[in-house]
Amino acid sequence: MGKFLTLLMADTKPLVSIIMPMKNAAPWLAPCIESIVNQQFTEWQLIVVNDHSSDHSFELASSFRDKRITVLQNAGLGIIDALQLAFSKSTADYITRMDADDLMPPNKLATLYELASKNENTVATGLVHYFGEEPISEGYLAYEKWLNNRATNEDHWQWIYRECVIASANWMTHRSNVSFDHAVYPEDYDLVFDWYENGLSVKATNSVTHLWREHQSRTSRNSVHYQQKAFFELKIKRFFHLDYNPNKALIILGNNQKVELTKKILSAFGVESSFIKENELSQIKAEIAKQILVGVWLSESQRHQLELILNQKQVELGTGFWYL
Repeated sequence: MGKFLTLLMADTKPLVSIIMPMKNAAPWLAPCIESIVNQQFTEWQLIVVNDHSSDHSFELASSFRDKRITVLQNAGLGIIDALQLAFSKSTADYITRMDADDLMPPNKLATLYELASKNENTVATGLVHYFGEEPISEGYLAYEKWLNNRATNEDHWQWIYRECVIASANWMTHRSNVSFDHAVYPEDYDLVFDWYENGLSVKATNSVTHLWREHQSRTSRNSVHYQQKAFFELKIKRFFHLDYNPNKALIILGNNQKVELTKKILSAFGVESSFIKENELSQIKAEIAKQILVGVWLSESQRHQLELILNQKQVELGTGFWYL
């Protein structure tokens, strides 16, 4: 760790660029930036892009007297434009993202850089932890547990269509793997699909590398870009282009709103599918040359039954069937 203790000189190229969109983040911004300034790893640059905040976020970010911090105004509108600008101004070979209301554990940059710099075709990540002034909802706690299971097992690509398998600000990778030029919302999930499509490997540490602040004003809670419909439109379109095999019949398992939305999106691509309800798993036994989208979160016993049926036919999660 000693090599990270030398302060970065103004004329030295940083090892890591941190790109951070910011909008009305004043209540949480100072602790966020302080958590970056206090990193064990010091060879970084932080590029903050103010996305038309109506509070004093820009002035607050600009008040930090650290030559490694640059604060810009977004010439466009929205997170994608802010990310494009921040990335265009970055100079380091390794890139990570930060959200202006979250916190970095002191070892985050050092830990992720050690993993990512071993192989340019790697995305480094770690565990996440939600925190907030109010109790964290069961849904967010379940997502935290699910994300951390992915990191522990390093099985991200098997679960790529279930949820965004890497938290938006909990990754580091070589800059050649990062582009927002053609990004669509939800942009964090879109970037993860790019990594999946390009065959990158994901390496995870078993330590917490991101502290996720939960509050009622979070963009993911309030923007249409991060609602269920937007996520399903993205992942079903990606499934059609990346994993759908037109030579195999497609089965969608479940009977709920997600299944109906999936059917509608696939129909726009001319994809025909059949449906099985979750209490009709036995029907799958006769289906060999099939691909299956599981559009409902089955009970533990049902998941075990489904996976037993499919594994007996050598149909594996992530190649022949996927959870949505």
